[in-house]
Amino acid sequence: MQARWLDLGSLDPLRLYATVEGLAQAQAADGVPVLVWVRADRPHVCLGASQGAAAELDRPSCVRQDLPVLRRPLGGGTVWVDPDQHCFFLIVPRQAGWRRREAFFSRGLAPALQTFRRFGLPAQAVGRGDLWLAGRKILGSGAATVNQADVLGASFLLRFPARRFAQVVRAPSEGYRAWLTDALAGAMTSWSEHAEPP
Repeated sequence: MQARWLDLGSLDPLRLYATVEGLAQAQAADGVPVLVWVRADRPHVCLGASQGAAAELDRPSCVRQDLPVLRRPLGGGTVWVDPDQHCFFLIVPRQAGWRRREAFFSRGLAPALQTFRRFGLPAQAVGRGDLWLAGRKILGSGAATVNQADVLGASFLLRFPARRFAQVVRAPSEGYRAWLTDALAGAMTSWSEHAEPP
């Protein structure tokens, strides 16, 4: 299947998500799939399409850290995004035949899974949209239909700052936040924990 590869380099968070959404909005029903490769130029927190900042985040902490808060057009939960991640978005016209959501995740994440393995990291697909390594999640993804395109987004975590992310998540107490920091560190992993990032 023919496809386009767009390497957008490093973008500010607002431009990153606006560009991906714009490309999806412009995708023709009979167009070719587009793979967007991009990095954020600064740390930020990104909400899923149906999430609200008041329910998910400690806004004063975000302000103290000068941390932008954005909402992506894709599903999934709140995520931390920073320059230590290589983000990718697959934009596929709906007529391409990837309509079943399970097939879309499976086909869309297959190159990421192969990439980990080619670098000697034996990642495994777990559930519909996650890749795990050594019993912890190393890649999560989200998807949505935007106009005439199905869009899948994910990132390669080169490093993951569990403590900093936990500081900006809404928490009922500091004890809960400490528990969350430990839980994130125990549930998530990153490339640098297993090998030198490429």
